[in-house]
Amino acid sequence: MLKIRQLFFIILAILVFTGCRLVSPQSPTPTFPPTAVSPTPLPTPSIEITQTVQMLTTLTSQPLPTRTSTPYFPIKGTITVQNFKLRSGPGFLFDTLGLYDEADVVQVYGRSQGDGWYFVSTSDQRSGWMKADYITLSGEVGDVPIIGYSDADMITGHVRNTSSQPMTWVGIVIFPGTTNGTTITDNAVTDSTGSFYLYLPKTLSGDYTIEVNAYGCQGNSVDTQCNSLYGIPPAQPISLPHPPDITIEFVLPNL
Repeated sequence: MLKIRQLFFIILAILVFTGCRLVSPQSPTPTFPPTAVSPTPLPTPSIEITQTVQMLTTLTSQPLPTRTSTPYFPIKGTITVQNFKLRSGPGFLFDTLGLYDEADVVQVYGRSQGDGWYFVSTSDQRSGWMKADYITLSGEVGDVPIIGYSDADMITGHVRNTSSQPMTWVGIVIFPGTTNGTTITDNAVTDSTGSFYLYLPKTLSGDYTIEVNAYGCQGNSVDTQCNSLYGIPPAQPISLPHPPDITIEFVLPNL
């Protein structure tokens, strides 16, 4: 019995040993992190970009106009009457700024259109307008520049004969109507083109009358004896303020 038991244990031991050799544990397959796959680069788009460049025209700089005018130096003027008025504008209807004596000297800086008024500065440091008829210049009137005056309404027109010849040195007067309430008048004389210019304050309004009232001996409307060759044309009514684009036209009738 004992031998049988020993034999059993021997056989069992052999089986266990053989089983251990036959069934050997498998080593686990090592797991590695996946190999990073480099991204396949996308093909570069073969788009051809055409840029159109418009050539600009080369600009040639233009030279600035050359100033050819020479500086103006005022001309001395001498007053020829007593109590001569300096006015705020080139007309008798403008305010008086001061009175000046005969032989007083002024500096003449400009003249109005039609040569009726001078823009001057006085010895007491005032500036304004004086009637040209009563100032004797130390130089030529043509050397005095014509300057404008914006704070005025200007009435202009022409005097001609029936042959459309310009009449020079013809006197023009403007005066208020009967309903105007004032008796102040102004006057002008035609120039070498038969044109006249009257400057009035912009504050004036109402009905006025304008007419030919004199012929100058220096003009072409008289003979050598200063006798008039023409009659007086009809007066014309106007309303102030007067439109700047309308001129007053007079035709001298033959005698």
